[in-house]
Amino acid sequence: MSIYRNDSHIITIQAPSTIANLVCGFDILGMAVTSPSDILTLTRVSQPGITLHHEDDFGLPIEPEKNIVGVVLAAAQRQFPMSGGLHARVRKAVQPGSGLGSSASSAAAAAYAYCTLYIGSMQTNQSLQITNKSEIQMIEKSIPSDFDTGEVVHFQSNLLNSPGSPIGQKENETNERITKNRSKATQTYYSPKIPTLYDVLDLALQGEEFASGSRHADNVAPCIWGGITLLSPEMPLKITQLRIPELFVAILLPKLIIKTSQARQVLPREVTLQTAIRQMGFLAQFVAALEQNNYELLASSLRDEIAEPYRQRLIPGFSEVMQAGRNAGALGGGIAGSGPAMFMLVRDESNAHLVAAAMERAFRVGQLECSAWVSQICKKGICATDWSPVPKED
Repeated sequence: MSIYRNDSHIITIQAPSTIANLVCGFDILGMAVTSPSDILTLTRVSQPGITLHHEDDFGLPIEPEKNIVGVVLAAAQRQFPMSGGLHARVRKAVQPGSGLGSSASSAAAAAYAYCTLYIGSMQTNQSLQITNKSEIQMIEKSIPSDFDTGEVVHFQSNLLNSPGSPIGQKENETNERITKNRSKATQTYYSPKIPTLYDVLDLALQGEEFASGSRHADNVAPCIWGGITLLSPEMPLKITQLRIPELFVAILLPKLIIKTSQARQVLPREVTLQTAIRQMGFLAQFVAALEQNNYELLASSLRDEIAEPYRQRLIPGFSEVMQAGRNAGALGGGIAGSGPAMFMLVRDESNAHLVAAAMERAFRVGQLECSAWVSQICKKGICATDWSPVPKED
């Protein structure tokens, strides 16, 4: 099974929606959820340029320079040049302005699709050096499970935790080949610079900057890596994947739109020392609760004294919805990202449906429209769902 080929021309990517902040981790926590998710099919074409087609009803522009997908693809072409042009077919399910990471899904899908095709287009006469875990993850995530030719080579060494360290420089280093699928003749494929998941992240952040004016990664990171991610507070950005609890997510989406820029404008520029200390405590509790699988501690950690007190004013019925969810058995929850979507974490699926129904009833008391559903935590994040090679010439 190999993605080091120069005949791959089309790939379909599924990008999950995401919930940023997770109440207690403003701008540094994020979680991927299975529903809804965006689908993007990227095709290499002979004609230079980028063209877009949307198969949804959100009315997004199809001019590449005005669309986050086109902006990310153009940035990717500059960083990892490929001949010819690109056509992107997008089917969005993550509603823009919902608080569920719509721009992140688009940006991550475009970046991941391009980098995957780029890996597939690499020449086979260059030496391959895999230097860090994110390169291995990029390779693993790029391969559809039914892609059945060749092999993938993994390098496992004591230097893998040191990005940029070359393979094979120390005697005690071990390189292990793990064959995903054996063929009659073992083949090793080579590449020049391999895009890593951090390259995908950087390209996607360029899309987020285009969409909202800032390179915030609390949606993009969980979309790419899956599960629950914690961001480092300094640059260069580092992603920590936290333990994923076996919980369900009840989501309520009011029929209104809140732009991220609008939600940021209502926040205070400074907080008191006491507020900062308390919020650090809630975040620490959250991380500890995941590691200990302690749902009681998790419930007590879902508190926000930085953003939620101000942003809830933008969402009619917020307090009533949260109380209804807790009364129905939820551990806790809050605003998804900048809103207006709201979410609650629940121990089991049957109870999650009861919680979602209770949240919906509470919101509709105000004669407002909304939709509610139950999702799961998306453990794998963004992934390739289909991979088609260019037909060989006779």
